[in-house]
Amino acid sequence: MKAIVENPLMNISSRAIAIYVEILNQITACENENELRACIKLLEKSHPEISNFFNYGFGRNHFWVSSLNGTRLIFVEF
Repeated sequence: MKAIVENPLMNISSRAIAIYVEILNQITACENENELRACIKLLEKSHPEISNFFNYGFGRNHFWVSSLNGTRLIFVEF
């Protein structure tokens, strides 16, 4: 997998920063798409407020995270 941090977080709460760091940690801990999908599901359970700070999703061969204003923050290719 190849992870790219495309843009920095701007003017965001400390809670959002903590979740963002946890997302990055999960990405780096995973070796493939299936592991990442499982980690993101666990992250959603442990931080149900994640959608208050970020949009995210999986494509056919990638995972992305963006701010609520649409700026893409992280892009992961499988």
